[in-house]
Amino acid sequence: MEQLFANLNFADLPVSRELLSEFVDESLERVQHAQDCLLALERSPLNKPAYVALLRALHTIKGNSGYLGAEEFVYLTHAMEELLIQLQARNRLLGEDEISALLEGADALQSLVRLLAVKAGVSTPAAAPDALTPLNLERIVDRLHGYHPR
Repeated sequence: MEQLFANLNFADLPVSRELLSEFVDESLERVQHAQDCLLALERSPLNKPAYVALLRALHTIKGNSGYLGAEEFVYLTHAMEELLIQLQARNRLLGEDEISALLEGADALQSLVRLLAVKAGVSTPAAAPDALTPLNLERIVDRLHGYHPR
């Protein structure tokens, strides 16, 4: 994982600026939707449509990221998705700690998208996140992986 988040410059993505711009726009929308779903689940843990929509949003971001070769996105969204799948397999509801970890993951994902936008030249530097570092990302993924629902 250390190598995965080592530079976060996205210079090696073999896709056009136009495709990156579409990815950024769509991903920001899906991340916002995921955050809205998490807030709905925080209020009502039995909200199955919100749970399904959250999984779908994360899975779509993961798939699109894989297509672009943006492994940082794939790794983070996979950790988020895996936590949800583990809970679902054990018929467990999202608790306060899991929602907190997933919201932190969603915030990091949003920051990654904004960073990609700046690095790829599809957004202005003012949109770049301040606190996103490889160490922060590793800590967030470790936190997501640290939940082992029983």
